[in-house]
Amino acid sequence: MLRLLILLPTLLAFLQFVHAAPDSAAALNDADRMGETMQNRTSEVLKQADELSRSPEFLNGLNQESSRLIERSNTLPNTLPRTSFPKLPEPDSEQLTRARAEIGKLLDLAGQHDALTDTSTASGPQFYVFVSFSMPDITLRRLLSQAQRVGAPLVLRGMVENDMNKTRIKVGKLLDADKKGNTSIEGGLSIDPTLYERFSVSVVPSFVLTDAPVQACTQAGCPTPEFVRLAGDVTVEYALEAIAREVPAMREDAQLLLATMRRKRL
Repeated sequence: MLRLLILLPTLLAFLQFVHAAPDSAAALNDADRMGETMQNRTSEVLKQADELSRSPEFLNGLNQESSRLIERSNTLPNTLPRTSFPKLPEPDSEQLTRARAEIGKLLDLAGQHDALTDTSTASGPQFYVFVSFSMPDITLRRLLSQAQRVGAPLVLRGMVENDMNKTRIKVGKLLDADKKGNTSIEGGLSIDPTLYERFSVSVVPSFVLTDAPVQACTQAGCPTPEFVRLAGDVTVEYALEAIAREVPAMREDAQLLLATMRRKRL
């Protein structure tokens, strides 16, 4: 009797184990089925995604989005940070003519015979750096030095406070500062308000690259070639790189100027 009582708990435990085994097997089977189901669903989702990527609707939408991004990238040069210099003053034509003559004399005395540039006589694609005497001297000197290396003129709209003497003094300071580096100004200075109108320049500094020479104004008007304009407080090199990168039609001309600039920097 005692032996039977001792064996009974063991038998009960064995029976419980035997009873539980089928439940464990069922759970494993359920897990296998669930894993297989998830795998099938994953395969189905991947298949649907592949089919969607090849569908005409998806490809058409992708092309439209690509076109939108390309169109947006073409406006990049005009969205660079702009410098908040004072509004450009309206030039006085009579004073402007006298100032050109006086500045020309000053440049002759400084040995810069070609520095006062006549932009209407240039040939081929042209690059201009638009500045104002209201800009800090350090910025003007930096741009003057950079523009020299590509033979680009700094284009001014008018005089310092519409005053010829102040303008002459300002130019003299710029030339004196430049003598610490190169003693010749290849691009030069240009006082030409018509260029501001032709290229719709309303903020400085601005950079303009044309695809053809800029002809002189006539009674019929001021002809304007195709051009790209970039405005922002950036370097000449950065401006040319942005044009070469974002404007395919001007890429070759911009790259040639970059090559010239980098060669002269060595």
